[in-house]
Amino acid sequence: MVATNEERVKKVSEWFMKTRGRMPERYTTMGEYNVDFLEAFQKMYDAVVIKPGALTRREKELIIIAVECALMGPDAKFHAKNAIEAGATVEEVHDAALISFLWAGMPSYVGHGWAAVKNAEEFYKEFKSKKK
Repeated sequence: MVATNEERVKKVSEWFMKTRGRMPERYTTMGEYNVDFLEAFQKMYDAVVIKPGALTRREKELIIIAVECALMGPDAKFHAKNAIEAGATVEEVHDAALISFLWAGMPSYVGHGWAAVKNAEEFYKEFKSKKK
């Protein structure tokens, strides 16, 4: 039996929830219009970010923060949380955000880097209190 598009989107959504803790609405929309692309994105993300490689998950998340900030993407704050969960410090998140400033200018830091650092600070406090 062939899975319906809705079932395929649900399967990817379950993967997102397990690996990322959320399924951003933009990916649900992507799946509604092109489920093949959504599944391909999930496989690439899993292969590059989730699965072990030469870089640790912490290092990968810090790189993603710098890229998200430089591109002024929507997920720098989310990846700051991931970086903290993977063992990064707030200072490392800040350094990653500052890298974007050198290549993309002040708007990348003010608009996205600063917000990522603030999110990392908040999450770090929550994360530490849960570990006690």
